[in-house]
Amino acid sequence: MGENYGVDNRLYFVIYPRLVSDRFADVEGLKLNSSRSERRRAAFKRLASQRTTAVLERLRILGNCSNRQLYEYTDEDVRKIFSAIAAEMKAVRAKFSNSTGSEFTLE
Repeated sequence: MGENYGVDNRLYFVIYPRLVSDRFADVEGLKLNSSRSERRRAAFKRLASQRTTAVLERLRILGNCSNRQLYEYTDEDVRKIFSAIAAEMKAVRAKFSNSTGSEFTLE
């Protein structure tokens, strides 16, 4: 058995995060010699796909509430639900649109 020499393995992750992330990068489908841009693009694609799938699944589950045999709701309830979803969609879309640091305008 090798000796630990009093070094906490968790500390390695704190002191050498770049080495650790590069070491495990290929586990997530990234090449070790990929450019930073390629790694960031691959990470975006992976996370955005997972998160979009999760949002779509939750919307399908919300759709289960439409069963009038099980639930009672009004048109106003439905309007509030979809108004809230639309407002959040608009806010998230704005984050993507303004990510270039464009100038502020009062539109």
